[in-house]
Amino acid sequence: MTDSEVSTERDALLLAEISRALPATIQQGRAKESRKLALHADASLPPDSEAIPVWLRSEWDEGITAKQFDEAARSLGVDSPIVLVHLPRLQAPAFAAAVRNKVAAQRVIDQQGIPQDDEGKQARSAMQTRLNRATDQVNTHVRDVISKANVLLGGGAAPSGLSLRERIEAGAQDAATRLFPRFAEADDNRWAQVIARVRSGSAADALKAVQHDADPEQHRVIKEVLSHIGPAGRSASDVEKAVISKPLGWPRDALIAALGVLLDTGIIRAMLNGSDATTADVLKQTRLGNVQLRREVTVLKSAEKIQARQVLSNLGFPTDNDGLVSAVEQAVKSLVDRAKDVSGPAPLPDITVPGNIQVIISASGNDRVHALLAASNALTSFNDRLGDLERRRKSRTPSLELARSLATSAAGLDTASVARDRLDALAASRDLLADSDPVAPIVKDLADALRDAIHEAAAALRDARAKAVESLEQQPSWKALDEVQREALLTEHHLAAEPEPNLADPSAVLAAAQARPLQGWTAELDAIPQRASRALEAALRLTTPAAKTAAVRVSTASLSSPDEIEQYIGDLRTQLLDALTGNDSVVVKG
Repeated sequence: MTDSEVSTERDALLLAEISRALPATIQQGRAKESRKLALHADASLPPDSEAIPVWLRSEWDEGITAKQFDEAARSLGVDSPIVLVHLPRLQAPAFAAAVRNKVAAQRVIDQQGIPQDDEGKQARSAMQTRLNRATDQVNTHVRDVISKANVLLGGGAAPSGLSLRERIEAGAQDAATRLFPRFAEADDNRWAQVIARVRSGSAADALKAVQHDADPEQHRVIKEVLSHIGPAGRSASDVEKAVISKPLGWPRDALIAALGVLLDTGIIRAMLNGSDATTADVLKQTRLGNVQLRREVTVLKSAEKIQARQVLSNLGFPTDNDGLVSAVEQAVKSLVDRAKDVSGPAPLPDITVPGNIQVIISASGNDRVHALLAASNALTSFNDRLGDLERRRKSRTPSLELARSLATSAAGLDTASVARDRLDALAASRDLLADSDPVAPIVKDLADALRDAIHEAAAALRDARAKAVESLEQQPSWKALDEVQREALLTEHHLAAEPEPNLADPSAVLAAAQARPLQGWTAELDAIPQRASRALEAALRLTTPAAKTAAVRVSTASLSSPDEIEQYIGDLRTQLLDALTGNDSVVVKG
């Protein structure tokens, strides 16, 4: 085995032991902030990083003596965060011999494999004993070197502790202070209490949990976090990196608590994925990569927040201080949407959104809340006006449809022409939702005209039926019928009396007009004579079943002199006598 191989094996053993003695992390300060340790075994200076560097120097491979080690440590200076560990050169020949014996014994065992006979087993056992003895010797040398290893800080200070691990841990604590010289400014284990107070809505006095009872902006942590956020905005992850990295190294809870206080007091605002974010939204984030922060130029006073919340409550959007900006956006959007819903084609109005609402929409953050306060009277007035218009539209839209239907049903009525003209004029205007209802008078006039026409038609129909029935009652065949038969024939031939139409209100008038249009009343009236003739024929069939009956229809004629009248009567007499020939009776139809 060459000397180089021995050195490599020895150095590997020492490095492994140093690694076992090296803690992965230490806890710094009252906040118990975890700090990583990084072992550096190269001859060059450790690289700059957020981990505490532990620089291993060795008299074995580098030839650095204890004196040179002391000088190197002092030369780094008292601000250096490097923890230096020196391995002295002790009993080098014996250590080398032990390493050779161990490696040689291990090689023999590896080459021989697992013996099957007794002699081979005895030989392997002897070699294993030799390996164990050599391993014990090597371990003794390693422990001896490790026990006499020296630990120094930059500047030459020696950390306290009995074991190497204790001294490295003590040195790392001092090194952490040097690596993060401003850590003490935020070193507190009560930041979680501050966050809890912010979440509960007590941001104004949340810093009392860390014994700060003055203006939040005067706290050194708040000041520092705020210094990294400007009016132009900055990523929250960039702020986080600045705060938890050197030279601060602050606990993340300190950052989150500071952001919570700044957000809830309106000093800064946040955007999450491009939209306004509340304090609660930001505090929920386990990562801040999607959060943008911006310092507010305008800061809301407590009285302004109370006033803004009252205005928003009046607009139907109650909120807390945390949701002010978002609630303003929702309230203004609601007003704009409601204005669009009320607006429409004529006769609906075209509602224009007040200019101060546009100012609010174009603003952002606390400026949006200030714009709300500046326009509070106009917003309240506009909200009330929209409410009136919405209520009017709800009632007047059905009323307009009723008016249009009534106008259609009254199309042939001269008495409804003026009301129809007013309805046409309204359709071309935008006055449907005016303070004074323009539809109700039109509905009334149209309904009145239709009601009168229906009343008149119903009376004429009623009189015609009554006369027809009276004429039937004069006929012998009708008189021969019993009451039940007469009622049945009247019903069958639509000569029975009808109930009066329901014309109590405009809707009832429309229903009656749609059920029987005005032209229908005329048709009913014209059909009465034919129905009466058919009823009489039916009566004859019932009273004289075997009798033969002939029907004569009276022709329509225009007579202008006595001679013409005599001629018409003579012709009719001849027609009736001819019809009676061979029949028992003649029914005359109009």
